[in-house]
Amino acid sequence: MDAYIRHHDFWFDDGNIVILAEDTVFRLHRGVLARHSEVFRDMFGLAQPLNEHLIDELPVVEVLDTSEDFTILLSVLYDGDLRRILGAREPLPFPTVSAFLRLGFKYHIAVIREEAIYRLGLCFPTTLEDYDPDIFMQREMPDVRRIKRGWLPIALKRSDAIEVVNLAHSFDLDNLLPSAYYVCAQLPTFKLCYAVEENRLDTLDLIRIFDGHKELTMLEFQKTSVLFQQRTSEQCKTVEFCQTIMGDIALEYHPDKETLTFQECFKAPKDDGSWWKSLADDGLCQGCLEHVSQEYAEEINWIWSNLAEIFALDIPWPPSGS
Repeated sequence: MDAYIRHHDFWFDDGNIVILAEDTVFRLHRGVLARHSEVFRDMFGLAQPLNEHLIDELPVVEVLDTSEDFTILLSVLYDGDLRRILGAREPLPFPTVSAFLRLGFKYHIAVIREEAIYRLGLCFPTTLEDYDPDIFMQREMPDVRRIKRGWLPIALKRSDAIEVVNLAHSFDLDNLLPSAYYVCAQLPTFKLCYAVEENRLDTLDLIRIFDGHKELTMLEFQKTSVLFQQRTSEQCKTVEFCQTIMGDIALEYHPDKETLTFQECFKAPKDDGSWWKSLADDGLCQGCLEHVSQEYAEEINWIWSNLAEIFALDIPWPPSGS
């Protein structure tokens, strides 16, 4: 027993099975585990070998999960957190959601598996209407008043998208990949390279992200090309004036393609920085403002519709029914 650490919360004196995860042991109740998981139920139904490992005269079952993941699972099964979590509009930590997905699949616990898939799908959606760039944490939790749906499904950092890519590959959740790659493409290069060195990101994924980043950077120019082209609305009565404003703003914010950077493609026109505000403040007519907004929105929709192709993914996108 000296080689193992008793878990401080999940060691019950009346437990009848010991589970070993990494170097941590949990004294638990077979009935609780078997009730929620057919995998545990079948495992406990097997005849125990005569030379089995015992702790406190109880059989020990070793699992290959991390002790952190297994603790998250037990907190749901024992503490009744699942009733509160399901349908609750409050954020779950990303490690909790990823543990739900991994152990939900492994132990055939559908309720936590589907909860994880649901929440990941909200954060990495298949439709542009559902995509929300304001959900990611910076130094603190995002302001829910700015979030489209009014609540935060997962407490996420942008760098968590790396693990989402891995989860999508592991569990055939291909619909998560385009938007997860897209978020990864906004990460600093050194973070992506470190992830590869630490075996947290496959080299093929890194290539897709880098190639996608390059293409998205050029599409950033295309997205604002409506300003460079200075196409006014058919109703415009001050064509030369509006064209001058468009040209001046275009040169101010995008002097040339070499200076372009890709940050966030999918913000609505009025939320996409000071260039939009400058158009209105400088007196662009209402007809041209609406015209620019429409063309800009069309470019955004085109980029989203081609997101899978941009990242060299051979999957239907957007998937049917989205």
